[in-house]
Amino acid sequence: MSLENKSVAAPPAADWSVLLALALAEDIGAGDLTSALTVDAAREGRARIEARQDLLVCGLPIAREVFRRVDPALEIVAVDGIEDGVGAPPRPPHQRHTRPYTT
Repeated sequence: MSLENKSVAAPPAADWSVLLALALAEDIGAGDLTSALTVDAAREGRARIEARQDLLVCGLPIAREVFRRVDPALEIVAVDGIEDGVGAPPRPPHQRHTRPYTT
């Protein structure tokens, strides 16, 4: 079975933008007190989105917007060949991020 499906795409931002704002407000609120007290704000780290099994990529624009809203300075590096509608094998990474740990 092929996982390729170029018709797969995230819905328009107008359909999910308000929901995203509500979810982030509920989840983060005024900030993460535990991180603020225990993590050195100057220390940077890296993260990546990985798959543990074959998947059909969908929702990258939404994921990028989540990261942008949490930290506009977050560097998001796309991985060649990984885009909505593409079948992706279980290999890291599908997206990379670099920013301070407190983000």
